Amino acid sequence: MHGKYIYSVEVFTLKKYKKFTGILISILIIFSLVSGFFIIKNVRADNVSNISANAGAVNCIISFTCADSTDSIKIYWSRFSPVTTGDNDTYVDPDDCNYTDRTNRKMLIRGLDDSTTYYYRLWSTDDSAWCDSENSFTTLNRFNGYFVDEFFDFYYVDDSYNVSRMLSYGEKHNGNYVDGDPIINVTYGGTYEGFSNPKVINNNGTWQLWGSNQSNEGYMGYFYSSDGINWTQGDDAYAIGNAGKFHGSVIYEDETYYIVYKHAVGYAGICSNSNPYGGFTRIGNTVINADLVSAPNEASVVAVFNDSLGANTLYASGQNFVSGSNLRESNMYVTLTDDYTDWLYWNEYFDIPTCDYEGGVYSDQNYHVMSSIESGCYVGLHLFYNGSGNDGSLEPFFIVSRDGINWEQVDSSRQVISLGSNGEWDDGMIVPADPVLINNGDYDYMYYSAWDESHLTTPADCLIGYSRWQKDRITYMNPSSADAWIRTKTISSENRYNFNVNFNGSVGAGLKIAVLNASTNNPFSGFGFNDFNTITTDSISHTPSWSGGLLHNIPSGDFKLNFSWTGVGSGEFYGYSMDSNSSVNIQFISINGQGNGLTIYDSTPVFNWTFINNASMYQLQIDDDSDFSSPVVNISNINLFNFPVHYSANTTRVSFELPSAYSLSENYYYCRVQALI
Repeated sequence: MHGKYIYSVEVFTLKKYKKFTGILISILIIFSLVSGFFIIKNVRADNVSNISANAGAVNCIISFTCADSTDSIKIYWSRFSPVTTGDNDTYVDPDDCNYTDRTNRKMLIRGLDDSTTYYYRLWSTDDSAWCDSENSFTTLNRFNGYFVDEFFDFYYVDDSYNVSRMLSYGEKHNGNYVDGDPIINVTYGGTYEGFSNPKVINNNGTWQLWGSNQSNEGYMGYFYSSDGINWTQGDDAYAIGNAGKFHGSVIYEDETYYIVYKHAVGYAGICSNSNPYGGFTRIGNTVINADLVSAPNEASVVAVFNDSLGANTLYASGQNFVSGSNLRESNMYVTLTDDYTDWLYWNEYFDIPTCDYEGGVYSDQNYHVMSSIESGCYVGLHLFYNGSGNDGSLEPFFIVSRDGINWEQVDSSRQVISLGSNGEWDDGMIVPADPVLINNGDYDYMYYSAWDESHLTTPADCLIGYSRWQKDRITYMNPSSADAWIRTKTISSENRYNFNVNFNGSVGAGLKIAVLNASTNNPFSGFGFNDFNTITTDSISHTPSWSGGLLHNIPSGDFKLNFSWTGVGSGEFYGYSMDSNSSVNIQFISINGQGNGLTIYDSTPVFNWTFINNASMYQLQIDDDSDFSSPVVNISNINLFNFPVHYSANTTRVSFELPSAYSLSENYYYCRVQALI
């Protein structure tokens, strides 16, 4: 017998002698032919050997040794064998490999699908011959058993009708989507003139923020906070030696802080320190050479993060000037070595959309792209220039990508962060922080720096603020007719546990779900629209149920999900998740039959949670402290046999009335439940 705590924590306040009003839920190959005594081998052009592949979910690093360091080697790959230059799926990778070592090379195949087998061969341009026999690799599953779709795109949608993908309105500090207060105010003429481009991390509860210092480019200002909102200024971070513009991104790994920064025209370096402030020591020589030819004050690396989708270690983004013009463009880089000293320049394969927002006159200027990973997808903020000449603004738009190369804009109707009203501190330009989103409790935060003047206007104050969204609620699907629907692609039968839906039905239409047999597109018995308990309330973690039970009760086999709204309205469908873990996620449904966010007046309330069909009993804990260090109630043998009067259950839920022996006094409580299998 074992159990697993599912930290879907309920919070409720108990009051006496009044009518109850509810509960707050804050709930997470050498090919050899042997005949006699001889062996036939493939001939290797230029003695290319030691070929190996290291695959990620969306790219793969090919390593090999080439005796001729001047030979040009190309990669051809295909989903089908044999690989030939005539294959439709063939891709020729440019000879961008290790900058300093042309014998031991690394090259990158990118733009791949996850969980897919690919075949590849290396070709010697000098010898006009294949370098070795055909090899293969299989990309990784980007979710590793956990499946989530936050509707950043239509990647998992098979078909849909009359639905639109929308961007939610964020909320600024002490304000709304348009206007709010700054959280760090660094005025022009002070210690940090032009303090901007913030980098934010949450290091085990300590929030840390760095900003570029335009008045002293060898330094970055450092601030820290306990809540991500109220900040205290710390000592400066600075580069030891001649680093040039100390303007870059910060990562924290193995108790070491790394800053990827620009140290000369068109070049970037990396330095480290055990502290978030003080002197940072440069690691090796130049790590990024973007072949920039102009604009030393503009080329920069603004975002660096661990690339969990790629075989590469880090993924970086920034901006530079287009050679021979005055246009800026966004650029991308990836690391090919674990010591961060070998980088590949991605820019010529970086496809970003033009701005189709109708609220301004947007030029071809592509400024910074801040990017990170959310739910198996690259998400980014792209700065577009609105205006002519230098008298314009910088405005951020939300973009997404599945391969880190091809991007699309989400919702052309609005910026992800709005410029402030005329006269506000952020009415001129907005430059978001790195990372794109960072979670802070019940909200996802997007920090940014802003000016109250147009582009290149000086002097100008630059302040730091944020916009925030309810957790996992930045994009959603919205119906435009009563018969709107979305049907998913085929989902593996393994992924039918812990099914949760993020939906707000309190603002309009409700949501219904049918589970379809993938081979027939017909619903399983007991799992059609008419069998579904319609979702009409607001929760980030609804547990869908049918007359046939929960999703894990469907017959074995692959399936699809069909979502439909119950009417016209702004029923906001933010996404869904499921996984292959048979330790099914228990979710509280209600306490005393009430919804979210209210108070109860009953010392022996009735707790309702999702039914687990292979559970022998349940354990319920109630505590006045969120760490559950000293529960006031700890009942570990809840089932019908032990509590025949207080326990009842059907195929979807368990109801348990707290016995009088565990009667609660007036207080503020947390509760959690686990299934014992």
